Amino acid sequence: MAKPRIFIGSSRESMETSKAVQDAFDYDSEVVVWDQGTFEPSDYPLESLERELDRADFGIFLFFPDDVTIMRGKQQSTVRDNVLFELGLFVGRLGRKRTFILTPRGADLHLPSDLSGITPVEYEADRADQNMLAAVGPAARRIRQVIQTTGLRPKPANTIVSQATEGTPAEPPGDLLTGFTPHAGWERWECEHAFWLALFRKDEALESEVDAAFRKSEFCASEEELAEWEAWQTYCRMRRGHQGAIGTLQSKVEKFPDNPLLNRYLGQALMRYKDYDRAMVAFQKTLSGATNLEQAARAIALITEAAAGSGKPINRALVVEKLREFPVDGSPADRAALAVAMRLIAQSEGLGVLVQSIDEIRLQIEPDDINLRFATAHQYGDDDADLAMIHYEAIPDVERSGMAWNNLGVSYTRLQVPAKSVSAFKVAAEKGETIADGNLAPKANHSGVFKRGT
Repeated sequence: MAKPRIFIGSSRESMETSKAVQDAFDYDSEVVVWDQGTFEPSDYPLESLERELDRADFGIFLFFPDDVTIMRGKQQSTVRDNVLFELGLFVGRLGRKRTFILTPRGADLHLPSDLSGITPVEYEADRADQNMLAAVGPAARRIRQVIQTTGLRPKPANTIVSQATEGTPAEPPGDLLTGFTPHAGWERWECEHAFWLALFRKDEALESEVDAAFRKSEFCASEEELAEWEAWQTYCRMRRGHQGAIGTLQSKVEKFPDNPLLNRYLGQALMRYKDYDRAMVAFQKTLSGATNLEQAARAIALITEAAAGSGKPINRALVVEKLREFPVDGSPADRAALAVAMRLIAQSEGLGVLVQSIDEIRLQIEPDDINLRFATAHQYGDDDADLAMIHYEAIPDVERSGMAWNNLGVSYTRLQVPAKSVSAFKVAAEKGETIADGNLAPKANHSGVFKRGT
């Protein structure tokens, strides 16, 4: 049975408590603390965090009074800005019911008013024996009860693909920036997210503050890094309906022609105007600048999307040659990225059987990925009811959605197993899948259910 994936966010000063929370959930959940591979050195932090948003089922954020902030003339203990940003992203993507705040009992901690809908779970931070695992145990039990009731959330079947095609973050509810002033000590992704947030809310003053803070930061140490920042601003403005993005981005690329990020922004802008041929050229440069398999797979996703729009084939030789540059170290992440890349190539060539074979390999790498399992079963559909049934059945009952139950019933019907099809349709109907009601009546009749009741 697939375990729920939990992301733990905290400041660096709260790492000991974060690891204790991880230990508390280790047996029945897949837990990752923010410093454990979330922020890859070759990626931009906002993109790394967005990938974790796609993977996670729940988020737990440790709120500890790390900072002292002056608000309305009063000195108050507050939470680190980056933890608030991460929380905002998770609330925006996962919802409040899947996001938890963990705070020390009795801490005099100021929380933004927008967090009033999330009740903090407290733990005893001042135990005499300093046993942090025991300290967080009761809080972990309360959170676990909610997790067991809520279950896994639906996620994209191809996380790495869906992430490649979007460049802007989720929009969190409320104003989590209230009372905080952008400063040069922010992480790059914090500046990027804050700028998008300010633009979304048409807060020109905040836009200027974020821009000024970034230009003073360590991430703006070169002309090329400044060009990347300005390209991000241009791309975000284009997403909000501003004009003139193509020319601005093109000038950045002309100055730094081999920069993969600048080329990606240009390509995505061109895609919005349906200039697929030029977008494909830009994305090929993005691929050329990839430094690992995951970056390459995301670039290939963009290339194949542009190729589909233009109706032209991808440059298969270029793509395969780039993939050969990266040794596959045997890690699940590398193997999964390579499989996704090969799937994209096969799909763009119309090789449906090969796509299915690659998905079977991906399931060997990630057997608990129920979203991929569902997508694979759905692909078989009418062509192979046996394989469709095998994959639908491989999804644990408690994690099978109404649609999956309905499709399983369809597979049983095609395989002439009426009693099982009726049972599957019943569960689907109970889960609110309305199409199952239409499937259920004739199958129940043909299976003899109504006759036995007369």
